[in-house]
Formats: sequence, C-alpha cells, structure tokens
Amino acid sequence: MTTEINEAATQLLVKAWQGEVYGVDVYSALADSRTVALEAVKLRTVVALEVTMRHQLAEMLDSLGIPKDLGDITEVAERETEEQRHSPWLDLMEWIGADAQVALADYLPLEEMSANWDPDDRAVALEVIAHERAIISFCTKELAGEIDSLAEVEALSRSTPAE
Repeated sequence: MTTEINEAATQLLVKAWQGEVYGVDVYSALADSRTVALEAVKLRTVVALEVTMRHQLAEMLDSLGIPKDLGDITEVAERETEEQRHSPWLDLMEWIGADAQVALADYLPLEEMSANWDPDDRAVALEVIAHERAIISFCTKELAGEIDSLAEVEALSRSTPAE
C-alpha cells in the first residue's frame, strides 16, 4: 500500500516534525537548567521520546519526498527556553501540558487522515497523537503529585522503535 498524502496532512506532518525539533531543543535546555536533579531526569525522559518521534517523522517525510522546513521553530525554541528557564517546576508542567494540549488538538485529524495510509506511515501518525497524550499525562500527574508521572511516557518509549 502506498501512502498518498494530501496538503493538509503534509502540513500537519511537517508541523509535527517541527514540534519534535522544538521539543528536543527546549526540553533539553530546560533539563540542563534545572537545579533539582529529579526534575532534570524527568525532562530528559521526555526528551528521549521526542528524539525518537522526531526521527520517525523525519524518516517518514524523507520516504514520502516531503521537504523538512524548520521555518522559525529554532528562534521560537530559543525565545521560549529563555522565558521558561527559571520557571518553578509546577509552572513549567502547566506550560508544557498546555502546549501539548494545543498540539494534540492540531494532530487529532491525523487519525482519520491516515486511515488508508501504508501501515508503517499510519503507525507514525498515530504515535504523534499518542506521544502528545503521554506528555499531557506526565504533566497532569506531576501537577497532582503522583509518583508514576512518567508511566505513559516510559510505556510509549518502550513500544516505539529506537532510532
């Protein structure tokens, strides 16, 4: 089965890839700036998932001949990293969770759009959605003080092929 992707899906996939580039850059820098070691470890766990998702999206875009355009994402990442660098942990969790909620709403159409795609391409599209849900779960559980806040991120990381 060959994946035929319309313009709307193309734009969403490129936006998702840009989001992973952003996530890796921002969350890595924020992890480096945390003074509480456990907070840094948690952010690096999220970064690992972002790296894997970025890689899968890049491979998919390349195989479909879709150019990867960073747009202004690097500048946005730098600016937002500086804005959030010294945020208290719970404020940071609110910010990351809110950002993931917006991304999830943007990417939900991929579920329907990918219904007739090649199974491997559909799997990547569904992983985009699942990984946003995992980040939302992480932030929600952190805000609630739950000890297993990374459970969904770790479960998804284990089920997602490494680069």
